[in-house]
Formats: sequence, structure tokens, C-alpha cells
Amino acid sequence: FFSTSSLSNYLMFQRKLKALGYPEADTFRVDDDGPFRTLVCWLEDTKIRAYRIEERTPLRTFDDNWPLALEKYLVDQGCTVNRTPSGIQQGEKAGVVDWLLGCAISLEYRDNADQYNQQAREYLDSKAISQHTETLMRTDPLQDKAFLDALATLADTLRIPRHDDPQVLLSAIVKIIQRKFSPAALKDASAQHEAALKNGQGSGAPPVVDEDTFPLGFDTGDEMLNKAATILRLLYIADMRDLQTKINELIVTVQGFTANPKTNTKAGKVGR
Repeated sequence: FFSTSSLSNYLMFQRKLKALGYPEADTFRVDDDGPFRTLVCWLEDTKIRAYRIEERTPLRTFDDNWPLALEKYLVDQGCTVNRTPSGIQQGEKAGVVDWLLGCAISLEYRDNADQYNQQAREYLDSKAISQHTETLMRTDPLQDKAFLDALATLADTLRIPRHDDPQVLLSAIVKIIQRKFSPAALKDASAQHEAALKNGQGSGAPPVVDEDTFPLGFDTGDEMLNKAATILRLLYIADMRDLQTKINELIVTVQGFTANPKTNTKAGKVGR
């Protein structure tokens, strides 16, 4: 079991050790002399690399002279942690380990600064996007003046009569965009435009949807009611076209099914 101080050190070291890729990060105990010595050697061999390979032999030799070898190593690295010169005491190990980990992380960053900076920028960008998305999800766009103004501008651009209910107006805009700006519609409009230009017929621009394009067919006597009825008519026509498309697809499927009967010679019938 961990004491309170040991648990605090364990959690603090574990995060740094995992960041450095230490293989024994999950099981490291600073108060255990064997893992403590092994970690010091690993940090020097893989991260700090202050000594030449042959100079690391005293650190790799776990005998009675190892505490003196460690003290020399810490002096050479300029370690500022208070410690017993004749040998690190049990209560001083945590400070030494933390200092060495700080050196290793600093050197690791220096060697891969561009990579870590790019990852940091990507993290900040993704965090900003997430925060912005959460804000949008908490906001009702139909109550936002900027959104309503943009919706009205889009309706004017598409020559769609405005409506007091923004949800109805939005539905009409969606229907128009789905029909007028689908890949097939854009391809057809482009072909018409090019044909008109070749024939010298003005700009060849496709007609814009407006009240003249979709006449209401009756007059309610109220301009706003006429506009609302026009929008509802557009929605109805779009829904009917979708329904007709689905009916046509069903008819084709049924025709394909009935036009290819199978003969059951045993039953003496033709058909499925």
C-alpha cells in the first residue's frame, strides 16, 4: 500500500515517465532502491546522454560505490537538489528523480521542438473548435439575430418570399437548394448555360425561383398570406416530387421482378 506522500510521488512521476516512454512507468517506486538505480541509468542512456558510453560504467555497476558514482553524476549535471554528499538518503530520492525527469523532458523537447509545437497547435485548434461547437449546440439559431438576418439574405438571393416563421422559411430554402443545387441540377444548368452562350442567347443564366416562376393560382387578398401560401406550395411540390421518385423506383423494381419469372418444372408452373 502507498502512504500519502508515496502516492503523491507515484502519480507525479508516472505522468512524466509515461511522457518519456519509460517501460516501467506503471510499476516504478521511488522508495525501491533497485528501480531507482535502473531509472537513473535509463535516463542517462536514452534521454540525457551527458556522459560518453564508457563513462557510464560506474552508473551501470550496482555495487557499494554506486552512491558515489551517482553523486559525481549529479554534480556534473549541476543538480540543485539538497542531498547528502556521501549518498542519497531515502527521503531525498524523490527530489533527485524529479530533477532528473525535468532535465530529460527539457532535452526531449529541445530535440523534437517542431513536432511538439505542431502537436500543441493542433490541440489548441481542436480545443477551440470543440468549444465553438459546444457554444453553437447550446444556442438556438432561430433566436439569433445574426442567423435570422443571414437567412433573410439567403431567401432574397434565391428570390423566395419571406415568411414570419423562420423555420418555415428555412425549410423552403432547404428544399430549393436540394433541388436547384444538386449535382444533377448543376450539371444540367451548366449545360443549358453553355448551349445558350453558343446560340448567342444572352448570358444563359438559369431562371431564378420567384413568385412568377411558381404562381400561387389564387389570391387570398393578403400579401403576407400569399407569400406564406407560395412557400407552402413550394414545399408541397418538392414533397410530391420526392414521393413520385420513390413510386417510380418501386414500379421499376416490381417490373424487374415480374419480367424475370422462374420456371418450376416439378410444380408445373411458371413464375415465383
